[in-house]
Amino acid sequence: MAELDFFKYPIQPEQNSNPQDEQLAATEAAIKDTVKKLEEEQAKKDKLDKLVAPLTVDSTTKEDGANYKEYADNLAIFVRDCFEASENSRKTIEDGWIKSLKQYKGIYQSDVAARIVPNRSQAFVRITRTKVKTVDSRLCDLLFPANGEKNWSITPTPIPDYSPQKKQMLIQMHAQETGEEVTPEEFDVLLTDTAKKQSTKMAKRIEDQLSEMKYREIMREVIHSGNVYGTGFLKGPFVSIVENKQYTKQPSDDGSGKWLLENYDRIIPFAENVRVWDIYPDMEATTINDCRYIIQRRKMNKHDLLCLSKRNDFSTDVINNYVKMYPEGHYTKKAFELDLQTTIVTGKQIGRAHV
Repeated sequence: MAELDFFKYPIQPEQNSNPQDEQLAATEAAIKDTVKKLEEEQAKKDKLDKLVAPLTVDSTTKEDGANYKEYADNLAIFVRDCFEASENSRKTIEDGWIKSLKQYKGIYQSDVAARIVPNRSQAFVRITRTKVKTVDSRLCDLLFPANGEKNWSITPTPIPDYSPQKKQMLIQMHAQETGEEVTPEEFDVLLTDTAKKQSTKMAKRIEDQLSEMKYREIMREVIHSGNVYGTGFLKGPFVSIVENKQYTKQPSDDGSGKWLLENYDRIIPFAENVRVWDIYPDMEATTINDCRYIIQRRKMNKHDLLCLSKRNDFSTDVINNYVKMYPEGHYTKKAFELDLQTTIVTGKQIGRAHV
């Protein structure tokens, strides 16, 4: 009797398979893949939650305390893990940004350039650039009129809310000015008039601050980023301490006076346009309010890094040790930075060719 070799003669699948069974099997496979992805995402969240747990820092936490280094190390690990998770999730978005930038600068995509027949014109009609510039100008004219008209205003609420001390002070001021006690109706009018005066003063102060921080120029950059990449980031408002110098006249013995230069610190607000390439949000969130974290990546040279070591909110020893370990720096360019560098250089060459 001949011996059958089942490996030599594989069993053929049945020809009359049930389509419903095949569809059911495909559905089960899709469900398994979905469950696996959800489990992986849940594992990432559990890892982040585990890192967040020991990050509780309050007013009793001191830099020279026993647990301070543990808090700082856990915070650094948490930020690094969040950064890597966001970086890995947005790679496809970065490719879209590069494609948009090339289209704006008039550069063919690599696959399109490869299909162009040799000795044929490679001129790129930069319609996208023209449209973006037009929309930039139009939006800026609408939002920031040339006559200096504000696109914002401050008005008090119908029923102003004041502290009991403030209300008592207003009652006393009214009694001193009129010599009469204020009635409830007069008191409501007094509160509304006071709120309107304060709103006018506040609007004047804010207008001056926005002018000093060059708010319109910054917003133009944000609008341009939104038109090119589809996204723009405005960071702020924050405050910074700026050292100012001012000459003041001091009295002298001869009565003529003497001018002296005095230094004084002033707290001013500021805002800045942040490149889309330097923002790493929580890619699992659907809205900005749902983000568990938003990280801004900032490149710093040696001088800037040493300046941070002089601040009380940074660890001086860690920064100094890092500078000693890497005196020439320890920075590695990201993949998108190399693409950006090539795109910008090529765009400049094309711009000179058009001129």
